[in-house]
Amino acid sequence: MDEPITSPLPPLEGEPAPEQVKPPSSQFVSGFALSVETQENLSMSKAGAFLVRAENDLELTNGGAGAIVSGKDLKVRNGGAVTIVSGGNFELENGGAQMMVIGGNMNITNGGATIAIPGGDLTVNKGFVGVVLAKEAHLNEGSQLLLDTPRALAFGAAFGAVFALVRWLLKR
Repeated sequence: MDEPITSPLPPLEGEPAPEQVKPPSSQFVSGFALSVETQENLSMSKAGAFLVRAENDLELTNGGAGAIVSGKDLKVRNGGAVTIVSGGNFELENGGAQMMVIGGNMNITNGGATIAIPGGDLTVNKGFVGVVLAKEAHLNEGSQLLLDTPRALAFGAAFGAVFALVRWLLKR
């Protein structure tokens, strides 16, 4: 997770190669806090908080949170949250969340979510997901899915139509 960062652009002719910069990181071990926030990478172990937010990568092991927000990649092992939002890829092992909104690919092993919305693909190994809105969902052995993308969209449209009809009838 603390891999060196280099510039994506090659150096200009005659300029030295860009230096590798190791991103700063923070650790929070054993305890509970109302809020844990950093502009660096964050690693939490045996800890919890109502809000956990990191501008870069975030790793949570044996803990939980009300909401987890990660600017880049996120890994949760043996833990979970009510809401998880990540700008990068997401790996969940032995945990879960009510709602997950992920910018990249989502990988769930021995865990689950009520609603999963990855920007990329979803892979579930021995887990459960209620509603998925993904480009592609891969369900491996022992996995269950309640509503995939087409069914979730159809359910949402039907629910909206029924709700609009009830509202119209009540206004009469």
